[in-house]
Amino acid sequence: MGSKGTCYSWYHNSRQFTTEEAITLASTAVKMAAKKRTLEEVYLLGCNVTGDTLQKCEQISKNLQEESICVQILSNVLYDAEAMEKLENAVNAPYPVPFLSFEKLR
Repeated sequence: MGSKGTCYSWYHNSRQFTTEEAITLASTAVKMAAKKRTLEEVYLLGCNVTGDTLQKCEQISKNLQEESICVQILSNVLYDAEAMEKLENAVNAPYPVPFLSFEKLR
């Protein structure tokens, strides 16, 4: 990671995004996927989603609420029975979900 708030891409000579730009792009990608599948609710999954990652997920949630898309943030989905049950009850759960990683934003 470069200066604070700059995200380096995993690919050489790729564009660098600020944290805000990355969150906007992620929100847009999720919105497009949800609308394509006519979903009103999406799940952001992770293991130990806390701190900066949780804040970024909450910002994506806020952005999607403006589009009438409800967001569930599930942390520790592999080790939390309640999170597993929420995911099991999700509508259209078998469909692949775009994978978003904020590891490079830290």
